[in-house]
Amino acid sequence: MVAADIQDFSKGRTKARAYFCYLFSKNIPNRLPSLTEDMIVPRLLKIKADLAKCEGVYLLDHQGVQVTPTYAFNKTMEDDKGKIRADRAYYYRAVREGRCTITDPYPSLITQELTVTASAPIYDEKDNLKYIACLDMPLDEVLKISHLNTFDTFFSSLFKYSYLIFVFVLISV
Repeated sequence: MVAADIQDFSKGRTKARAYFCYLFSKNIPNRLPSLTEDMIVPRLLKIKADLAKCEGVYLLDHQGVQVTPTYAFNKTMEDDKGKIRADRAYYYRAVREGRCTITDPYPSLITQELTVTASAPIYDEKDNLKYIACLDMPLDEVLKISHLNTFDTFFSSLFKYSYLIFVFVLISV
C-alpha cells in the first residue's frame, strides 16, 4: 500500500461507508424487541459470505466487550471473545455518532495488512444500545468498492474550479 491508496480511500470514503451501511441495514435487525446474538450472528455471517474478501465479522456489546468470536476467513478466532474493544475507533465512533461508520485504514491483527472496519450500532425497540456489529475489510477491497469513476472525478474537478471562479468574482466585486 502506498500513500496514494490512502488518498484514494479518503476520496471514496463516503461511497464505501454508504455501501457498508446498506449491507448492515439490509441484513441486521435493528430496533426490535428482544434482540439477541442468535438473531444477529447468522446475518453477520451472511454478509461475510457475500463479501468474498471479508477478513472477519464480530459483535460487541453496548460496553465494547466482544461477545462473539471473530469469524475470519476459514476459521473462528475463539480467543477474541471477551476482549474489551471500547478503546477502538470502530466502537466509540459508532456509539458517539449513533450510526454506521468506517475507520481510517490501520494494520490488521489478522493479516498484518491495512484494513478498514465498518461498524453499526444495533438498538432495541426503546432505543437502548444493545450491540455493535463489526466487519473488517482489506483496504484494497474497500478501494475497489469505492472506486471513483470518471464522472466522480470530472464533477469533483468541475465543482472545485467553479467554486474558485465564484470566489474570485466575489472578491472582485
